[in-house]
Amino acid sequence: MNLFISLIGGFCYALGFPILGTDVSIPLAPALGLALFWYAVKNVNCLKKKLLAGLVFSFGLNILGYYWIAGTVKEFGNIPEPFNYLILLLFTLITLPQLLVFLLLDHGLGKIQYYSYLRSPIGLAILYTLTEQLIPQQFPGFIGHSFLPIGKYLGLAPYLGAYFYSFVANWLAFSLASFSLKNGNLKILSPAMGLFLVTLFTGAFLSIEKHSPMSSQAQLKIRVVQPNIGNNLKISSEKGDPNSLENVLKKFYDLSTVDDNEKPDLIIWPETAYPVSLSAKEMKSNPFAIPEIHRDIMAKTKADILFGGYDSNEQALGYFESEYNAVFHLDPTNQLQNVYRKIRLLAFGEGLPFGPFNRFLSSYLSNISFFAKGSDFTLFKAKQLYPFVTVICYEILFQGFMRDFLNNVTTPPMFIVNLTNDSWFGDTSEPLQHLFLAKWRALELGIPIVRLTNTGISSVIYEDGSEGPRLGIGQEAYQDIHLPMIERKNTFYTAYGNLPTLILMFFFLLLDLFLLKSYLSLKPSLTRS
Repeated sequence: MNLFISLIGGFCYALGFPILGTDVSIPLAPALGLALFWYAVKNVNCLKKKLLAGLVFSFGLNILGYYWIAGTVKEFGNIPEPFNYLILLLFTLITLPQLLVFLLLDHGLGKIQYYSYLRSPIGLAILYTLTEQLIPQQFPGFIGHSFLPIGKYLGLAPYLGAYFYSFVANWLAFSLASFSLKNGNLKILSPAMGLFLVTLFTGAFLSIEKHSPMSSQAQLKIRVVQPNIGNNLKISSEKGDPNSLENVLKKFYDLSTVDDNEKPDLIIWPETAYPVSLSAKEMKSNPFAIPEIHRDIMAKTKADILFGGYDSNEQALGYFESEYNAVFHLDPTNQLQNVYRKIRLLAFGEGLPFGPFNRFLSSYLSNISFFAKGSDFTLFKAKQLYPFVTVICYEILFQGFMRDFLNNVTTPPMFIVNLTNDSWFGDTSEPLQHLFLAKWRALELGIPIVRLTNTGISSVIYEDGSEGPRLGIGQEAYQDIHLPMIERKNTFYTAYGNLPTLILMFFFLLLDLFLLKSYLSLKPSLTRS
């Protein structure tokens, strides 16, 4: 029965994020799922049984929420059926690594004499929130992210970030798991419910302002180009097939130069859009090293071009780390203004997490790119006037990385460009989940995000987490966007990150221990698992 409840809990967790190719997500469903899981295992003393239940919980999330992994490893890694489904099964081991670490920590700390006093719902919530934040994840979908559909109540996001909402959801989850109608112990549930309601009301009061285009404001006219180039055509063009290369470049040229009475200031192509390796060093010193297609488009449109491509690593020896996954910015005078080289590489897609062994493995694993790692937080200026930054693919999902980026550029950017290529995932939930999680960066950092992908979804995410008109999955099209250019200051969250939430968590813990229950007269039988 415990394993069945854990599986249902995993299904509930998945419902907090877009599933089965729809935008539908249920706020706080992950909190309910975690509550069901903890209800099932809180009285289990055997660590092995708890870890098994944790894996079953992760499996429920995996097959309902991350089912697209099987198709991805088949397409991206060229791994045939049924082995791709075996990898989907194995992914259960790392779907929620923080849950397994939490169970190990809780079991280990249980041997400490006074840990039982901290094993209240708030103590468990703090422990789980810390593991959620500190344990690395490939696709970081935190429990607090499920608050996104109630956007008008998220006014605390620019101050405390998704981390705080995770704490609120976790406290509620562990309180629900400890609550009993039979015993009527409302004292267990009321503090967490109280914080939840205060969070909503405060968030509604601190509503986030969305800056809409006004005729009196400076605006940047951005044309986003979504070519919808399939993987076979993309790979063929990158290998030098002339017909494929011509087909790819024609798509970009035609969509970039459509004359619809709009005069774009900035044309943007997605991640790794240009299929031939370039050299930023050479382009910087020799304008004729800039590809002819870009020179032709800029001559016709008078617009800047920002595009993803491959930048040669001049220091590389052989195939290993011979290129950067990069973004190039050109202006109509045929000058390379700047280049950004991806810093946070995707494990098992753009490299491996095995340090010095990677060079050796690169000789045998041809499906992995083994990109060189960038180091500079690049600030771009559209029309040499409006500052912005660019991140690539999953970089947008990592709170700490994005904070570091904004805190290390000389001028607060007016917007962020997120270039990605989700074509490996097909028409699944992944592009929707990727977009869903990216919206939190707009909320936390108080800045719009222009999100552009090869096969969709391309759109603008505004400061309040709302979204402009989108180019859908599988759509070959362009979109002209008028983005207001507003001088911005870093949000409180950008400046201080998760430290204020950490302080608040331990303040509530002290309040729980000393003010509400009186530490020495605590009765674990009423409140402890």
